[in-house]
Amino acid sequence: MQHKILISVDESKNSLSAVQYVANIVRPDKVKITLINILDTPPDLDSQPTIHPFFKSKLQELKGQSGIQQKLIEQVLGEYCNILCAAGIPKDSVQTRIEKVRDGIAKDIISEAKEGQYDTLVIGRRGVTGMEKILLGSISSKIVKSIKNCSVWIIDKQ
Repeated sequence: MQHKILISVDESKNSLSAVQYVANIVRPDKVKITLINILDTPPDLDSQPTIHPFFKSKLQELKGQSGIQQKLIEQVLGEYCNILCAAGIPKDSVQTRIEKVRDGIAKDIISEAKEGQYDTLVIGRRGVTGMEKILLGSISSKIVKSIKNCSVWIIDKQ
């Protein structure tokens, strides 16, 4: 029986630590891993006639940054896949995906874990500051509070 693991990643050191942790502790022949990135993209407001031209130009800049971010994430996912494969996990047991944010990063990760019927969700701790935590909450704490029927491993950088 294969253990299904979902690893939510970005380009942070904590995501790298999460991938390395999984690579070091799982049995390569008994695992199926999905590396997923929820890409936060700017809203598509081009069709809105009431947006001031200044804000439209700023949205275009953000969209350009999103393209750069996606290319960076694709590269990072490739590196993470290589780490897992170097640990003996067969390449066909590792899947990579980039999804655009729909309902919020934490909610999207929880939905993926539920829909994909994963046994374990692995996420790196982002390390938000005290004020950010008060105002926004951390993604990992939102996940821990809301997820059902799935183990959650929160990995801090080593």
